[in-house]
Amino acid sequence: MGGIIAQAMAVALQRRGRQVGLLALLDAYPADAWRAESEPDQAAIYRALLVIAGHDPAQHPDLALERTPVIDLLRRGGTPLGRLPEAALDGVVRVVEGNNRLVRGHHHARFEGRLVHLRAAHDHAGRALAPSMWAPYATTLEVIDVPALHGEMMGARATAVIAPALLQRMAG
Repeated sequence: MGGIIAQAMAVALQRRGRQVGLLALLDAYPADAWRAESEPDQAAIYRALLVIAGHDPAQHPDLALERTPVIDLLRRGGTPLGRLPEAALDGVVRVVEGNNRLVRGHHHARFEGRLVHLRAAHDHAGRALAPSMWAPYATTLEVIDVPALHGEMMGARATAVIAPALLQRMAG
């Protein structure tokens, strides 16, 4: 969701005559990647909640993708999501559902500039997700492979790759 919003904001800023210094997306893919998917069931929503919390659902094959077992895992793991009160967690689940609908209904305009895609190089096996999906929506596309899973993109190892790459591009 964040990458889709960032690309749309860059386009909106350009339409208002503003200059965009850097458009960098952390392992985000355009709305086209999700458009054909059906409305998510509860299992998909709780799988997404795990990913948002930084868990790889594949590492928990016996976990029932239902509210109680997923929330219990989040609470035991000490994640920020796991520390939220029940009402706030209900809100997060509603936002995940709503964002899914918004993403599938979004249509991108073209960004006139360079889009830097920081790809989680250890993720998305068997899925038709590729940074090249952004090519129609930017003048140029640069891809930087980050040796991480999607859920690890804000971790220390990934940040050690991402931060210098972004600093270099912002300086140049």
